[in-house]
Amino acid sequence: MNKRIILKVLLGLAFVALLTGCVQIFEDETSEENAASGESIEVGVLMPLSGEAASVGLAGQAVLQIAEKEINDAGGVKGKNIKLAFEDGGCNANDANKAINNLVSIKKVKVVIGGLCSSETLTSAPVVEQNKVVLLSPGSSVSSISTAGDFVFRNYPSDNAQGEVLAQYAAKKGYKKIGSLVEEQPYTEGINDTLSTEFTKLGGTVSVEKFAKDASDFRTQITKLQAEKVDVFFVDAQAPVKADLIVQQLVEAGVKGPFLINDQALGATTEFVEKHKDHLEGSVGTEVPYDTANPGMTKLQETYKALTGKDLQYLSYMATYYDSLFIIKEAIDAAGEDPVKIKDYLYTVKGRKGLAGTLSFDSNGDPGPEFRHKLRIIKAGKVVDFTE
Repeated sequence: MNKRIILKVLLGLAFVALLTGCVQIFEDETSEENAASGESIEVGVLMPLSGEAASVGLAGQAVLQIAEKEINDAGGVKGKNIKLAFEDGGCNANDANKAINNLVSIKKVKVVIGGLCSSETLTSAPVVEQNKVVLLSPGSSVSSISTAGDFVFRNYPSDNAQGEVLAQYAAKKGYKKIGSLVEEQPYTEGINDTLSTEFTKLGGTVSVEKFAKDASDFRTQITKLQAEKVDVFFVDAQAPVKADLIVQQLVEAGVKGPFLINDQALGATTEFVEKHKDHLEGSVGTEVPYDTANPGMTKLQETYKALTGKDLQYLSYMATYYDSLFIIKEAIDAAGEDPVKIKDYLYTVKGRKGLAGTLSFDSNGDPGPEFRHKLRIIKAGKVVDFTE
């Protein structure tokens, strides 16, 4: 078997491992030796590796491993390798509780990246706060995380920005009534609450129909909103797989787009946007604007595709995932491994340039006001910047 064929087989096996939740996609010959000799720094990671949000979590897992390899190949942190310890938060409170306790109580990590879902982060916050463990979320956006604890940070903006931007767009578009299909989850409810408040201030009304996280039939909710003659539907699901079902049933009910869409669904370029491109044309959502001019973004996408054979989706989330490990690396470089000192250092981060743009942490451990969602629009099955 020639080398090219062997490489293709190995890359294929790596991708299968990712899909099954296996965490090791690079061979690390020194990790066991360093761990045994105290020459590695273990960083916990809590993310959805199963369930409806697994497509985002598994992609994020690969991105973090790419970042881990880059850091270690460049000499690590103070001469030590970074060693990632993954736990499946399942995008729900029960799994997240088990995961964070495994990381903190059993693996004794001092820093955790995660969660992705707001339910994971809110569940983890009391545990890390009590144990003085730093938590950095690259994707949780519910507004209550701002006051979840002194050791809780995120390099992803609050739902407040997303809801406000969508409401302002809808009002400017001339919509008078929004019909929201909202999953009963902290992330989705947070976005819709802010959208409703802002849109009402601007003279509009929002009719809300909620559905349980295990729901798959939304016809009753759609029919109720149709009866109210809403001007536009807001598809507000926790994961792209659920948004996919909602759009299918909206189309079956004779509802024509464009729609309003949250950032989770908007980031699913293959499994959602391209699949429904005819029905989503002109639909608008928001994303955290990653830095397309940064050569590191291109390199990340190329490395991911070489490993998996797939295009990298959810680019705004992947940018913050990638940045998160380098933020922790820089904190340890500057302050050492004491989590209290790492926490204190993070509050001093101002104007940091990364794949997700320029980041400064405020007094709540949130990104500053310059780091917020911006409008994006679907055109011909592609997500592009919105222009007037």
